[in-house]
Amino acid sequence: EEQVDLHSERVTIERRPVDQEVVSGVAAFQERTIEAVERGEEVVVSKTARVKEEIALHKDVETQTEMVRDTVRSMDVEIEDDRTGHGLGSTDPTLPRDKT
Repeated sequence: EEQVDLHSERVTIERRPVDQEVVSGVAAFQERTIEAVERGEEVVVSKTARVKEEIALHKDVETQTEMVRDTVRSMDVEIEDDRTGHGLGSTDPTLPRDKT
């Protein structure tokens, strides 16, 4: 927002009664054209996008190792092979397999 001074010109024609004698040598009754030009200013506003500043982002990455302990449930499964009639043992790798 800004205040701007604008200039304009206006032409006014006045008619005044006069009572005086015409001086010789002056073309009083000769037809002629008089031109007057009016001028005025107007405000023209335009906008231009401009970069005023930049930002930079930095990310710090940290890696840490933690020991996590908990008890987990295991499932024992007994599989029988009908073809041989032998059991295949448990699928739990911590238990010994049936070798029959």
